[in-house]
Amino acid sequence: MVQYVIVALLAIWRFKEYKETGLKWFPILAVLIFLIEFIGFFTIQILNLTTNFIFYNIFYLFYFLFIFQVFKENVIYNIFKKCISAMMIIFILLYGIKIIISNFFTEMQVSIYVLGGFFTIISIVMFYIDLLRTKRVMIIQFNMLFWISVGLFLFFIGYIPIKIIKNSFVEYNNLFFQFSILQYVLIIIMNLCFIVGLLVAKKKYLALR
Repeated sequence: MVQYVIVALLAIWRFKEYKETGLKWFPILAVLIFLIEFIGFFTIQILNLTTNFIFYNIFYLFYFLFIFQVFKENVIYNIFKKCISAMMIIFILLYGIKIIISNFFTEMQVSIYVLGGFFTIISIVMFYIDLLRTKRVMIIQFNMLFWISVGLFLFFIGYIPIKIIKNSFVEYNNLFFQFSILQYVLIIIMNLCFIVGLLVAKKKYLALR
């Protein structure tokens, strides 16, 4: 929980460095991530509710669409922009279908999360290819989006299999807790990348093409 607070506070503090870029909504997203995690903890641990899936299921829509839009705005090649736009449409269609055929209150929408994570990985790969073809690659250490992409890439590469296994094959036992520990490690790595990106971000490099 602490790492989410740090990321949210840094995002607000460093806002002037990236307020004119596609990341201008990142502080709101960072705060929402903290709030959703807090709500998740509070509803289960404090209120002793049996499920809090509805909060996460709604959050997935805004979370992934934000990610897709950021990478769409930060790639130069039109083919990449079109691919990301297509993925956004597919994601929205699946989300709409799942609203109709499943119960958002009692079922964790794993398929939505997995598809969003998979599309995020593809978007990041296209961003890297795009980055390598421009002079931005010379100063990636100051590029906030590069560090955010590294964090997201490492997280989803590691967590998507865990998400599928935990929700499909693993019972609530020692193996479940082992996966939970690995999940927590991935979250820490992701947030550390976010923190590095926020600390080293330079406004003049974020707009460089």
